[in-house]
Amino acid sequence: MEQVRVFISINFPSETKLKLSGFVSGLRDKFSDVRWVNDESLHLTLKFLGEIPANDLDKLYLGCQNAVSHIASFSFYCEGLGMFPNEQFPRVVWLGIKKGETELKALVCKLEADLAKQGFPNERRDYKPHLTLGRIKTANNSTKKLWKDLSPYHSFCLGEIVADRICVMKSVLGSSGAEHFVLKEFKLGGNKNER
Repeated sequence: MEQVRVFISINFPSETKLKLSGFVSGLRDKFSDVRWVNDESLHLTLKFLGEIPANDLDKLYLGCQNAVSHIASFSFYCEGLGMFPNEQFPRVVWLGIKKGETELKALVCKLEADLAKQGFPNERRDYKPHLTLGRIKTANNSTKKLWKDLSPYHSFCLGEIVADRICVMKSVLGSSGAEHFVLKEFKLGGNKNER
């Protein structure tokens, strides 16, 4: 049975991607211990499903449609660097969400509920809205001081982003990383647009 690797995200407009790409490019030049995210892969993940049977895509689409049908569009701000699991032992560098976190969590909660009705498992961890910028390649002495070295960039602000749709994305793994393709998008408020 054919499998497809999928996730649900909020994708960014081109001007936001351009600003973010410039920021990440500056980090890439200075911090080689981090595998920085490819410019085209910059998005806000709402739910990662991993490999699912291609036959289940219609159920996934129905769950997404139901989830967004009564949620109005809203804005959120990406601002401030952080690290998972923490600054002392970093594995992931991320950009946080300031305003709009409550709305994002409500959207994810609705997605989880409506996808569960279609047979998709709930995420076991609480949703912490963030934008992954890079992953630490290997833990060494330089990564332990990475947080301090990144201090000039701690307060970077991407600015306001309007969330007016969610996208079901296909992720194809390759030798140079993952490539992402929009399978279908759903406007908040219930209007469906296919691509």
